[in-house]
Amino acid sequence: MSTLQWQTEPMVLRIARAISQYIGFGNDDISSASPKPVKQKQKPVQEESQPALRLMPDPDTQAQHPSHKWRRHEALRTYEAPLPSEVRDGRHEAVRGLFAARSGALDVATQHFTLAARCDDVDITAVPGFWKLTRGQMQTAVDAYEAAGRYRDAAALDAHIATIFRPSLVGGSRQPIVPQRTEHKAATN
Repeated sequence: MSTLQWQTEPMVLRIARAISQYIGFGNDDISSASPKPVKQKQKPVQEESQPALRLMPDPDTQAQHPSHKWRRHEALRTYEAPLPSEVRDGRHEAVRGLFAARSGALDVATQHFTLAARCDDVDITAVPGFWKLTRGQMQTAVDAYEAAGRYRDAAALDAHIATIFRPSLVGGSRQPIVPQRTEHKAATN
């Protein structure tokens, strides 16, 4: 334990005396006052407070088992089982297909996406970076869904791609497009 020095004189008086001695003027009765002796006191020992980590009772059994001294925090208790091997393999194939599509090997990308699409729990569009692909690269995923027999997913993805890459007018003119009348149509009217 460390010992701390406790001053019995108020802090304001000590500051006032120090300022008056430094500057050379001030209240005479403060500057003429003799400093009081410093008493050393030991800092009182604080009682142990409750730990920041609370023990959580087991939700399955209300009685706590004696061998479980510490319980994990409640947020850490939610355990997710590891992915099944077919879902994990499907996600790997989807990532491989994404990299193949980025590099321009569209046939290889279609093969990898088809292997990924055979698992119903795998969403190819959920792979990070999928929506940054070009239209042709995204079309490989549509072809893969069709090859795997997931026609509804293929149609939904194809419609979404069509809305992203919808055609736009060429040119920056904001004037309305008015068809020009030809000479022979003007003569008949």
